[in-house]
Amino acid sequence: RSQSVSYYTKVRGSSMIPRWVMIVAVAATETTSGCVTDEDCSLSGVCTTSGACHCNAGWTGPQCSRLDRLPPASREAAAVMGFAPNLTSWGGNVVVDPTTGHHHLYAAVIAGPNGTSCGLSNWGSHSVVVKATSTTGVQGPYTNQSIAIGVFAHNPQAVLIKGRYAIFHIGAGSPPGSAISPCPTPPPPPCSVYTSASTCPPSRCSWTNGHCVPPPLPPTPPALCATQPAPPGYVCKGNTCGGPSPSSDHNCGAYLTVPTCSGGDCAATLSALCDKDTRCHSFSLENRYNGSGSLHSQTFSGDGSCLRLNPDWTTYIKQADTFKDNTFSRENTTYVGSRIHTSSSPDGPFEPLTTTWPGCNNPTPWVMTNGTIVVACTWHLYAAEELEGPWRSIGPISISPSTRMGVPGSWEDPFLFQDVNNHWHILSHTYTRQPGGPDVQNSISGHLFSRNVEGPWTVSPDEPYDNVVSYEDGTSETFATLERPKLFFSANNTPTHITNGVSPVWPCGGCTGFGDAPKTGGCCWCKVKPGIDWTYTLMQPLRTTSTPGVFRDNPRFEGTSATAHTPRVTLQFLQTVEVPIDGQHGTKTSFEGGTVVRTDDGAVHLFTTDQTYGVVNTSLVYYRAPNSSATFSFVRQLVCCSTVKTDGSDPRASLWAPMPVYDDEAGLWHLFYVQYRSAQSNASGWFSNFGGEISHARSSVSGPGGVGGPYVDIGVVLQPDNDSQPWEGLQGTDSISPPYKLSTGGWSAFYGSAHTEVPSTYDPPFPHGKWWNGIVTASALGDSFVRKQPSSLVNFNSGYSENPIVTWLPSPHNKYIAVFDDLRGQSTGFGFSWSADGVNWQTPSALVGVPTGARTPLGSMLEKDGTLTVYYTAYDSGVERVHRGQFKLVDL
Repeated sequence: RSQSVSYYTKVRGSSMIPRWVMIVAVAATETTSGCVTDEDCSLSGVCTTSGACHCNAGWTGPQCSRLDRLPPASREAAAVMGFAPNLTSWGGNVVVDPTTGHHHLYAAVIAGPNGTSCGLSNWGSHSVVVKATSTTGVQGPYTNQSIAIGVFAHNPQAVLIKGRYAIFHIGAGSPPGSAISPCPTPPPPPCSVYTSASTCPPSRCSWTNGHCVPPPLPPTPPALCATQPAPPGYVCKGNTCGGPSPSSDHNCGAYLTVPTCSGGDCAATLSALCDKDTRCHSFSLENRYNGSGSLHSQTFSGDGSCLRLNPDWTTYIKQADTFKDNTFSRENTTYVGSRIHTSSSPDGPFEPLTTTWPGCNNPTPWVMTNGTIVVACTWHLYAAEELEGPWRSIGPISISPSTRMGVPGSWEDPFLFQDVNNHWHILSHTYTRQPGGPDVQNSISGHLFSRNVEGPWTVSPDEPYDNVVSYEDGTSETFATLERPKLFFSANNTPTHITNGVSPVWPCGGCTGFGDAPKTGGCCWCKVKPGIDWTYTLMQPLRTTSTPGVFRDNPRFEGTSATAHTPRVTLQFLQTVEVPIDGQHGTKTSFEGGTVVRTDDGAVHLFTTDQTYGVVNTSLVYYRAPNSSATFSFVRQLVCCSTVKTDGSDPRASLWAPMPVYDDEAGLWHLFYVQYRSAQSNASGWFSNFGGEISHARSSVSGPGGVGGPYVDIGVVLQPDNDSQPWEGLQGTDSISPPYKLSTGGWSAFYGSAHTEVPSTYDPPFPHGKWWNGIVTASALGDSFVRKQPSSLVNFNSGYSENPIVTWLPSPHNKYIAVFDDLRGQSTGFGFSWSADGVNWQTPSALVGVPTGARTPLGSMLEKDGTLTVYYTAYDSGVERVHRGQFKLVDL
């Protein structure tokens, strides 16, 4: 219930930092090179006190910006799908069955009838998801291949969510036994391959000026944008279409309606029709009128990301769906957005959910430790607590700069994940539209990182991997492209392997396009050039130990200056004493919760809950000692009063956990505390303290001397409401930590809640934990607190954490630390975690041993000798007594 508070002082006349005591500021070490913050280590490592990056397992390089790939045993061992037997495969990922320990690979295969396979150029019409199993480890071999999801299903990513196997993929999919059509006949060669008039086919080419060339295109009619301007909420794409073309039906989205219209109001008419259908994301108008003076028109479910150049048409796309500026259709495809198929068994059968994201492409899910599912697709983020939704938008992913190799670049195939430090990362395939060839450095991959899922996202300075794969026998292989990156993680969230879809074509200078879409981009397009469009899924192991930041592989990637310093830290117990207190009720006085603050004059102030007469009949009290060695004496009751009404009607039936914090800019002390309703407990739950709300009061005495009040109540700043999250339970918002200042501006605090109802409504992944903590923020003290999105939960120890208190440690530590109740380890000590920014915390937490055990931390103070003083309560014959412990800070 109770959490402690810090107040703030200006250091070096500038930024605000939290403190518990008069902090002696130590100047930060100046470095001429190396890292300063963890961002300079790509958030894939930590910046050590020596100014050098120490990379997490799986990463390497001066800035921890390169995946630390190890050589596979052989080409055959690396090719986990599509090499033998010979099938066209294009990426996938592995999931472990926790019951058997078997590894299951779910990969895209371009299937033909009766077990045959088509080339990747047919991915949009013939792709299925194939499942294969390894009983000998993640590297395989993978056998017993079978179709898990029939056409059309592509770019699968499988995850295990609350006992269910879920496959996120492009397309709608179909049952595994659905018919698969024969592989289409490859398109005829382009006219330019014919070198004489006798071989130049007159049916589709003409011999002109000594060259075989296609016939001239008819004049392009003007786009309709001028005569049919884009309606509100739409963008006009002149001379493009999302559906039929002069030669074939390139359907970039499901047809919805094919109406007709006439006159100058067609765009308005079609937009009104599109707005009424939630599936509709674009409509097209034909520039050439029919004989009746009407315009042909169509509405589509496609988002405009796969338009094609077509002089006869003009397309209008909803602004919310213009995620790509791509005006070329790829293949004839039945693409209808993305879908999720689920099964209770890794072997299926997989059934489709109705959940879709209209226009969503290449979905990549990540399951947070609290069970929240975050999905990135079409460079937008969504979140939900359950696979069935509802899904809420987090926001777009901004990539800046998006350039690759110094020229404009394209990013696709995102893979979203969180690392062991809860930092967010995205791996991506990247490419440029430059001509390919052995003398051209083609862009292969990209890496984005962020401390928060909402961003901002930073582009890593180096490509995380290139297109050269080395093998154990000393040989190496250069690929035209490696796409669809996906990582496999060990049980402790360490990346151990990466899979890609690869095109084994080299050199690749002739791959400049396919079909009738005049593409550039060189090597990237070899994968879909008919005749050489055989591809497979490749897996490479990663180094699984953390390392100093050095490059081991391609010397082409040279790290630039590095910058990121948040080394890990822990506490080592030194000594502890019981604090003398002249309690109001003598030796039976019992305290729980609250905080201890030490001011610049050396006085120590205890704000706590007096629970001598039970958990309902409580009072918020203030004690003061002139110095750390003196006895605490009672001063006053802080606010009035617990009403002790037990009919559930009074929100102030029981008051708990007073938390003062000083606003240095305003020169005022603020007080935050919990107010509960109370009723008789019964078989449905514990109602002695329920429906908690966080109330705010302010000292009537300005300046630092107003620490003891008296305090005047202002109002409620956090409570159970529509923004409450699934981990919050019957106990309501049952605690608030002392708010602490963030370096980015504003204030943050931990709040708590507990599922004290029976049975708990908060089920897996942590069905037994009841007490949780999350993060809230506020622009200013006294403003209402706002829960962090998409999930505020900080999963310290799977539901057994209460009452965090936060302290800022200045240079050389430069981090926030939190000390809190570890409800499973009270007989041993208290919980401990750290953070670089005060929002993203190290999980799981550590347990700091204390000989007395510990119930509730009350305050944390950095001493001049570098040690940390922690005030806390501990049980003594059933009564909670206050102790003062001394600890050594140890950087790891």
